[in-house]
Formats: sequence, C-alpha cells, structure tokens
Amino acid sequence: MEEEQSIKDEISSITSQEFMSVKDIGKLLSLNPKKAYYVTQNSEDFPKGYKFSQKILRWKTEDVLKWLQKKRDE
Repeated sequence: MEEEQSIKDEISSITSQEFMSVKDIGKLLSLNPKKAYYVTQNSEDFPKGYKFSQKILRWKTEDVLKWLQKKRDE
C-alpha cells in the first residue's frame, strides 16, 4: 500500500511540472529512459519536444498527458 502511494506521489510530482524530461516520461509510461526516448522520437503522434539547448529536450506535460489519454481511449 505504501509503495502504491509512493508511486502516485511521484506521478503527481512529475505531472505538476510544466515540462517533462525523457526520464519523467519513462516513469509515467513505466519504461526505462532509453525506451521512453525511442517512443518520443518514433511515435508519429507523440507531441513535439522543445530544445532548450543542444543537450536539453523537454516536452510540455499537458501535451504528454493529452497524448497518453488519447492512447488509453483507443
């Protein structure tokens, strides 16, 4: 029960941010960061990321959650 609450708290913390990292997306999708990155780059309908620098790529949390809800509804 405590582990389940811990996971819910972590997801809540991630989704309260304006932008998500690939690591955050991995946690949300229960994927390791490498697989999460693959999804962000190869899924035709995954939201577009924003480059903050050459090495920093982030996705709007709102867009990722909408995408996830759309996938669940399919």
